Amino acid sequence: MLLIASASVFAEPDIESAVRSLLAGEAAVIEHVGPSLQAKIDSLPDNCSVEVVIGDAEYPIGDGEATHHSLVECGASGGIGLRLKALGSNDYRVLGFWSLSGT
Repeated sequence: MLLIASASVFAEPDIESAVRSLLAGEAAVIEHVGPSLQAKIDSLPDNCSVEVVIGDAEYPIGDGEATHHSLVECGASGGIGLRLKALGSNDYRVLGFWSLSGT
């Protein structure tokens, strides 16, 4: 899967690398990737951009628990948003995800 970095990545490089690894099927540092999320990731096209932002997504999606959220945008195909919590030592847990509308 080819991923294009967004020009506005606000978070640390480690979390961006973790998200890219998750999308590439190498999610060793991300916990709680269930079958629904994995199916959604597998359905994404190759031309997605990744933006990682410090802090949780806004309510009603976020509840303040996540340390980061990521937007994986794939143009007309839509994409996904990920809520992530840092566990320390470059490990992260997926707290939730949502679908993004296509542009």
